[in-house]
Amino acid sequence: MLNLANSINRLNLLVQQTKLTESLQQHSQTNRSRMIAGTPQTVFIGDLPKELSLVELYEYLKEQVGGDCEVVLKRYLIKSFTVFLIDRPALKYFYYAFCRFPDIMQARKLVTELKFPELHGKVCRALPYDKDLLRNCAPKSNIFVKGFGSHWSHKDLYDNFAQFGDILSARVSIKDSYESRGFGFIQFTTP
Repeated sequence: MLNLANSINRLNLLVQQTKLTESLQQHSQTNRSRMIAGTPQTVFIGDLPKELSLVELYEYLKEQVGGDCEVVLKRYLIKSFTVFLIDRPALKYFYYAFCRFPDIMQARKLVTELKFPELHGKVCRALPYDKDLLRNCAPKSNIFVKGFGSHWSHKDLYDNFAQFGDILSARVSIKDSYESRGFGFIQFTTP
């Protein structure tokens, strides 16, 4: 009897996830003609785990930020040149998402309070998606940092350099195993 009850619960959960996935896909297809624009309500979430689904990300944002949002989950293929001295795959996928909220306060909450959401045990990073702000940053406001351990995350890099000014982006270069490669990049809002 217990196995039958567990099977029914799993089946009900699967049906609910399928309905939510279909609803999100239908919503996404109706808005496919519109590109995600850089508005104050739009947030970029980078370094997502590859096993994360659209439904899981939507549910996480709905629970943490509150309310509905439009989510576009993307996978970007990078072709790199293989150098004999560096052991790197020739093809690598980057997983990221754009989230558009109906209310600017929801977007600000994600960017300020949940700046580094943890999904599937991996630290991601949430940034405002503002193309003008990114284009207008002075090159002198970008810093390359190296020499830290493999346990560092985006949040650790941000926390260690926040005392030097307002940080627009803090990114640690990570391996597929989500360990740090020992270097990263910081972009301050001003030089």
